[in-house]
Amino acid sequence: MDPATSFQFEVRYRPGEYLALLRAHIYSTAMPAERRWWNRLFVNLMLSTFVLGLFAWKSFRVGRCRFEMDAHGFIRHSRGRPQAVSWTTVKKLHWYQHAMLMELSESGVPIPYRVLEPGQRERIAAWVADCRPGPRPVSASCQPASSEPQRPVSGCPDPVPGHDPADNR
Repeated sequence: MDPATSFQFEVRYRPGEYLALLRAHIYSTAMPAERRWWNRLFVNLMLSTFVLGLFAWKSFRVGRCRFEMDAHGFIRHSRGRPQAVSWTTVKKLHWYQHAMLMELSESGVPIPYRVLEPGQRERIAAWVADCRPGPRPVSASCQPASSEPQRPVSGCPDPVPGHDPADNR
C-alpha cells in the first residue's frame, strides 16, 4: 500500500465499545498502580452510571462518522459540519485492544480497528510520526491543507469486539 495514498471509512460506534475504550484509557493513563483496586472500583461505578447517558447524547449529536485520511491529516464528517484536523495537532496515539485513540489538545478521536483495512493503522502511525517535531525535519505533508485554523474534533463514541465491520458501512 502506497504510504501517500489517502483512504476513507465509516463507523457507527456502540456503547459497549465506548465504555471499554474509556475504561482502558483511564486505567492506562490516569490511575496510579499502587491504588489500582480502589480506583478501579470507583471508575467502574462512575463509568457504568454516567457513560451510557453520555454515549446516547453524543451518538444522537454526532451520528455515523465518515473519516477521510491523507498525509495532511483527516476530515471527520458527521451530523455537524465537516471538521479538519492536521496530523500536527495529534499529541499522541494510544493503542488499545480493539481501537486506537488519537489524543488531541482538548479531545480524543477513537478509531476502531474493525473499520481499518490492513496497513492503514501503520499508515496513520507513520503520518503522525512524520509530523512530530524533533531532530529530523518535518515533511511538507505535515502542514495543514489550508491556512484556516484547525478546530479539534469532538471524539465520536467507540466500537464492539467481535463485530462484523460490514455492519458499520
